[in-house]
Amino acid sequence: MHPFSYRLARRIQKTLPDFVDVARGRLPEFVYGGPLRGLPAFTYHAVDQSFETSLAALRDGGYHTVGAAEVAAFLHGDWAPSGREVVLTFDDGLVSLARVAVPLLRRYGFRALAFVVAGRVPPRSDQLLAGWEDLRAAAADGVLEVGSHSLWHHHVPV
Repeated sequence: MHPFSYRLARRIQKTLPDFVDVARGRLPEFVYGGPLRGLPAFTYHAVDQSFETSLAALRDGGYHTVGAAEVAAFLHGDWAPSGREVVLTFDDGLVSLARVAVPLLRRYGFRALAFVVAGRVPPRSDQLLAGWEDLRAAAADGVLEVGSHSLWHHHVPV
């Protein structure tokens, strides 16, 4: 486990560019009330019970979630969203994915893509990471599609 100072520095390094983009108005138009174009993807890392507010807003707005097949079809030009589709993704496979997000996704009838570092996933969820047991159960229920995440990556704002 990395020391707290290292984890804090990494979090700042990963999120500071996003705060700058918000301040400069560089986010997609729909964030500011403009038209929805393309296929919005919302990426989460750790979530808490407030995640339910986001899901309720999506449900109340008439949105539904799509999975990897639709994302691939969109990217290849084989499918065009109607304007009410979004992608929910979870990066890193933190334990809140299994303990908070998956139960809420089930409750709201949504699905998501989870990207985990396969070699670091424990057999059972622990204090830090979602485990294979919970990930397999969510995948079997159709709530999650699980994909591979690299151990490290550069910040990639989209």
